Amino acid sequence: MKASQRTHHYSIPDRESLPIVLDADRLSVVLDDKVILHDITFWIPKGEFVCLTGPNGAGKSTFLKAMLGLVRPTSGALRIMGKPVHEGRAHVGYVPQRKTFDRDFPARALDLVVATMRGTWPFRITEAEREKARGALRRVGGEALIDKPIAGLSGGETQRVFLARALVNDPALLILDEPTAEVDVKGRAEFL
Repeated sequence: MKASQRTHHYSIPDRESLPIVLDADRLSVVLDDKVILHDITFWIPKGEFVCLTGPNGAGKSTFLKAMLGLVRPTSGALRIMGKPVHEGRAHVGYVPQRKTFDRDFPARALDLVVATMRGTWPFRITEAEREKARGALRRVGGEALIDKPIAGLSGGETQRVFLARALVNDPALLILDEPTAEVDVKGRAEFL
């Protein structure tokens, strides 16, 4: 069969029947007079797994930053759960590519997860917060890490803690920025 005779079969979810988690409508971002994103339009319904790929410099990180409210669109709209990003970002869990933190700071995995639950750094942690954090760590196979200092965690253990941190508030949208970077082969398999 010639290529011109092939029929492609795929479906597009019905936009009206599914809750929309992320909606980009003619989104453009210009930084330092350079067009990074131009006229991006797509939507993601609840329950979908989407992988954003492309070459270096294609604008992937800029798009992620726009979803997190760290970069303001020049034009167009970006909505999370039907709300503008600054309102909808409470529904987002995020695992960054680079985990930057002061390795000398005496924090435990528990502290990092509870800080996300509260939105501020915890000086005292309640038993209810500890149990919720334990549940998030259990969900990612990291329950044993709860009282370990973050400075002593391996790459895979750090990734588990950051994933638990992203999941602890039951986000509608989970953003993973290169989630298996700096993780060994066994850790990658477990993570995925």
